[in-house]
Amino acid sequence: MVRNAKMPSVLVEVGFLTNPQDAALLADAAYLRSLGDGIYTGIVDFVDYFERRKGPSSP
Repeated sequence: MVRNAKMPSVLVEVGFLTNPQDAALLADAAYLRSLGDGIYTGIVDFVDYFERRKGPSSP
């Protein structure tokens, strides 16, 4: 899916519509919001960690 991407990328799978319990959750706006918030927080945390690890930029 993301093998030939020209930028950093990640594939996030949060459920399967063929699973009745997953399908019900994925139809719930509050659940989708919590998924989105969690994905966003994970990305922000990763970028923050990555930026802190790389140290000061070279001239």
